[in-house]
Amino acid sequence: MNAKQFLLQECDNVLATLQDVLRHDYAAGSSEEFYNEFCERLKFLESLILPVDPSDASALGMFANEVSLLSTLVHRMERSHAGEFPWPFTEYLRNLAEPLCKESLPDNEGEPIIRVYAEGGLFSYQINLESDLSVLNVGRRIFTIVFPRTLRHHVLLHAIFGHEIGHAAWTIPENKSELRSKVLEPLRSKGHLNSTSQATHWLRDPQAPAAIVELRKQYSDDSYTEIDRNQLDSWFQEFLCDLFGLVTFGGSFLAAHQTLLLALDPSGHRWGPYHPPYICRKAMLWRACKHLKWDQFPASIRDDKFRAGITTFINNYSPSTEPGPWEDVFTQEQVAAAVDALIAILTKAGTSCYAMPDEETLSHLVRMLEERIPPCGSDLSGSETPVNRSVDFRHILLAGWLVADKVNATADSAEQRKQFLQLNKLCEMGLLQQRAIDLYNSGEDREAA
Repeated sequence: MNAKQFLLQECDNVLATLQDVLRHDYAAGSSEEFYNEFCERLKFLESLILPVDPSDASALGMFANEVSLLSTLVHRMERSHAGEFPWPFTEYLRNLAEPLCKESLPDNEGEPIIRVYAEGGLFSYQINLESDLSVLNVGRRIFTIVFPRTLRHHVLLHAIFGHEIGHAAWTIPENKSELRSKVLEPLRSKGHLNSTSQATHWLRDPQAPAAIVELRKQYSDDSYTEIDRNQLDSWFQEFLCDLFGLVTFGGSFLAAHQTLLLALDPSGHRWGPYHPPYICRKAMLWRACKHLKWDQFPASIRDDKFRAGITTFINNYSPSTEPGPWEDVFTQEQVAAAVDALIAILTKAGTSCYAMPDEETLSHLVRMLEERIPPCGSDLSGSETPVNRSVDFRHILLAGWLVADKVNATADSAEQRKQFLQLNKLCEMGLLQQRAIDLYNSGEDREAA
């Protein structure tokens, strides 16, 4: 069997695997769309391979890579088996992400196909949207949401997907152009990260925090503190995506962001080729919260005890003290301009930006959690004609973090630490019930119309 014959055989194998995979029970939606899109690509690939000369090593090598990519997509489909992820959360996440991942194409070709699957490791959180690198005729991009298998029930931590929405949106050419000119340009206009030379000088600043000085001693090679263009571009993409997370998920993103990133780097000072120091990212988010006036939110709460709890939460994740001069790489004006531009872009695209809840809504959700009831817009008054309300799923996550922080403050034993998982599961169930309420209410609205 020569290389060409093997590649054609592998095309048959991939199709057979896909048909076998789709015999199983998968989450509702997009399986048929995935199958049709995949078959179109496979058919096109076979038409490209058939006329190739068996001695054309260059063409066969390229097509071998394409067959491998299709095989990988089938594997991801298999990993997206129903029950492997909290699908109510995923439905809400899709509503936020899809408008930004659409493209200006005829009919429904601009609509992405979304699949979700679990992966190992805490670094697994990501959203991948296909690029234009394939030689195949890609009709609809396949959009995969990936999360750590061990955290599948930890919906409070899933708020980090707000950051990943930014990475997905960045892959769409028309989005990238607008995000670069309107959001990143204000951040890059001046300051420590204005250029590679400025950034290198900043990392080598003798007045840097002690932890930075210690890292420079550990990695004494000059290349460790020398920033090149690709690294700086990657850093700015992370800053951009952090703003995405904040603007789309609000306070729950701040909590998930700090919890996960400090778990991976407890010092918060390390940097690498793709990620700037966490302390700089937190400083930017602090300025963004200040611009959005979220630090003033507790003042709107009338109940003293409830207001104190919210104040503690905000101080935990966006302290009232200003960041230090080294990590504060952007001015308030720069961050304000970037945030306002991002909100305008998201709003135009049809993605809902986060707005703080009113006291009644948030206190209702918190009270339900404290009573170990899944938080949602359910009417618990006991009325014969209950009125279940629509509640933004992100308010459920915020309520979950407010209660979780109080629990974690005294979580000294393994048994107490389990309460965080229990709260996550309550919030997961709350999202499910809220989804049912939303579907029921939308059905009633259609009947009334």
